[in-house]
Amino acid sequence: MKSMLTLLLTVASTVALARPDVGDKSHNFSATSLTGQSISLQQYNGEAVNLVFLDSLCPMPHFPGCEEKIAKLNKQVAAKPQANWVGFISSFYVDQGIAEAFRDKYHIKIPLVFDLDNKEFQQYQVFATPYLIRLDNEHKIVERGDAF
Repeated sequence: MKSMLTLLLTVASTVALARPDVGDKSHNFSATSLTGQSISLQQYNGEAVNLVFLDSLCPMPHFPGCEEKIAKLNKQVAAKPQANWVGFISSFYVDQGIAEAFRDKYHIKIPLVFDLDNKEFQQYQVFATPYLIRLDNEHKIVERGDAF
């Protein structure tokens, strides 16, 4: 019995998602924004996309500088209004109302998805916020990190 449990734990740990990295193709996501807009990666077929991961608990001591990074994000969005942006807000410890208040407080103008169960955070293996993943026109990851 004990060896069966050990086997199951070993198999479960190897099934964990691998971190998608530079050069990897993004998975196709489909979600609804805070404003009710349907968003999917497929709608940006042949176009580059910037994925932004945010936590509405900003400012946080364990993610220093989040306010400044959001300000930099807003400047980039304003400087490149033709660029495609999609944001995901972590659902840990908050509800959609808190996410909407966060969007309004920081004047975030990109489409934002309340990432229920943190599905996209897990898919992209994002653990700190704000975080940016840039996809090229073939939706391959060309950059990932927290530098805006």
